Amino acid sequence: EEASTTLWGDDLEELRKFIPDIPNIDKWFAVQVQHELAAIKYRINSMASSRLQNYCLAVLSSIITSVSFQEEETKYRSLPRDVTFGNALKTYASKLKSVLKMSKSLPNDLTSFVNMTSKDMRLDEEFDRCFDICITSPPYPNVTDYHLYHRHRNFWLGEDPVVFGKAE
Repeated sequence: EEASTTLWGDDLEELRKFIPDIPNIDKWFAVQVQHELAAIKYRINSMASSRLQNYCLAVLSSIITSVSFQEEETKYRSLPRDVTFGNALKTYASKLKSVLKMSKSLPNDLTSFVNMTSKDMRLDEEFDRCFDICITSPPYPNVTDYHLYHRHRNFWLGEDPVVFGKAE
């Protein structure tokens, strides 16, 4: 907490507005990590382009579990550990850099990503003309507890994990 106050100074109160209301948050995230993730979220929210915001939020989502105390992607158990000052910021910067490098190999005419469930898809000719590629992930009902394992991501993205759980 002391290091955070020194680093963020007067901005600490502003950053706290970007920390989601996660039950028992200190059990899942070191205080410094909460502040670092809030700083990232603050910068993303200040971006003018919603497309760039979505891109950066996807990168943020991808690091949440690795900077938290959650044991691993498919184990919803808190396993507190020592957290290096600046770790969340470094992890985000590294991931963003690798994603940007990878995205340069994508075709220039790639315009958007669409996230939908199979319920949203229509199997007709018009729908088929809208997409060049469809990448899916098969559901594993009663095997993988998606809403639980992604609970913290949902909170950090401003989504309601209860709604996500019901949709699952």
